[in-house]
Amino acid sequence: MNRRFFVLFLLFPLFSFAQQFDVSTNKGTVEFTYADGTKGTFSGVNATINFDISKLSAGSVSGSVDVSTIDTDNKLRNKHLKGKDYFNVENYPKMTFKSSSMWESGGDLMVKGVLKIKETEKEVTFNAKEQDGSLIFTTTIYGLDFDVAPNKKREKTKIDVSVKIPM
Repeated sequence: MNRRFFVLFLLFPLFSFAQQFDVSTNKGTVEFTYADGTKGTFSGVNATINFDISKLSAGSVSGSVDVSTIDTDNKLRNKHLKGKDYFNVENYPKMTFKSSSMWESGGDLMVKGVLKIKETEKEVTFNAKEQDGSLIFTTTIYGLDFDVAPNKKREKTKIDVSVKIPM
């Protein structure tokens, strides 16, 4: 079976008609892996997903993450990341995303939009897949692009991001 139709077949029960999903902070999570191997999570996720499998282009995703929930299993590092050198949680308590388009590509759901971290807004594209009753959105960003990395070499600030939204 063609991969595209197989993935759409798997997603069909979730999205067989137009639906809106609202996700509260106790359900959604963001996991990240920094270029140096540091891993962490954000747990304060709020999201709204509007989706109609028959009209992907009419779909939308918007959400925010409470930056103060960052957890890297190291209290000192967490405190430093919340400070002015990185996320500056006191002045920028949330990261936000708002989609501008949604489409299918090679059997995958693609969601493009604007990610805002601190004062910086950048267009990013997430690849979304259904897995175990959740939508998993993945992308790669660079901390230097969002002024949350001390290293001035962009490639050393690569961050793999995975957002899990239970359905």
